[in-house]
Amino acid sequence: MTKLATQLDFWNARSKGFEKVNSPLVPDEKDIAFHKQYLKKGGKTLILGVTPSFCEIAKEIAASITAVDFSGGMINKLKQDGVTYICMDWQEYFDQTDELFDNILTDAGMACIAYPKGWKDMAISLNNHLKPNGIFSSRFFLSTQVSPKEHYDNPDTNRIVPGMANLDSNWMRKPQLDSYRDYDVPWAFPTEEVVLENFDNLLLIGKHVPDYEEGERFISFAWQKDN
Repeated sequence: MTKLATQLDFWNARSKGFEKVNSPLVPDEKDIAFHKQYLKKGGKTLILGVTPSFCEIAKEIAASITAVDFSGGMINKLKQDGVTYICMDWQEYFDQTDELFDNILTDAGMACIAYPKGWKDMAISLNNHLKPNGIFSSRFFLSTQVSPKEHYDNPDTNRIVPGMANLDSNWMRKPQLDSYRDYDVPWAFPTEEVVLENFDNLLLIGKHVPDYEEGERFISFAWQKDN
């Protein structure tokens, strides 16, 4: 039996061609503008992942920037001056730090976290590491067709991305890792309703649905810590 690759294998492999990736797999200008409008100026910004455009907008407004990613390949490929990089799993990082942040950003990073427990743990950690009135802003890869229970309980669908197969590019594939079925951690693509329910410990303050084709699968939300 072929051993399943890990999420870390995936991102280390994809780092080698990441400069070729275009929207919608990375944010477009309107996506970036949405996040930027909500960010608090000054203070500390945490980026979960190393999305280059998010690092750029953080450098415009933040006194300090920390980017956390478990893929050394992605960090080495995309690192920028003015950003402190930490190679670590996000939840492990949160468990080990007492730092509070004015802004926390991620681009589609929740897709890499197992649903539902990992999502619930992340919602708690985000709340615990935001300053009062701090901002969590993120783009999500969503499913509009399959409920979370069906998506994860059915072994025939738990690594399938409904309706998104046509979005796979050459960057998303290589012969030995040619589908989402090849990974040992399910990719989490729940519905919009599930996303909002999961983060109901934060106050929703903004939503952006892209106007490009399949835009309803790439929705961005901004939340604020309500205290």
